[in-house]
Amino acid sequence: MPIFKVNAKVTVSCFTEVEAETEEEAIELASERGLAECHIDGSFPVDESWHYEADGSPYDLRVDGQTE
Repeated sequence: MPIFKVNAKVTVSCFTEVEAETEEEAIELASERGLAECHIDGSFPVDESWHYEADGSPYDLRVDGQTE
């Protein structure tokens, strides 16, 4: 039986914690941060990176290949 590689898109949200005097300053500081690659091992502290939460469901599924 063939095996199909099926890819999809998923919506995620992300967060970061910012210490700031105002909301505007918080947004400015947050906009300079990168997205953490891995949150599980703690190597990207919450106060230095954006962290993502997979809170969506797969959509726009497509077959990108097949093996026998």
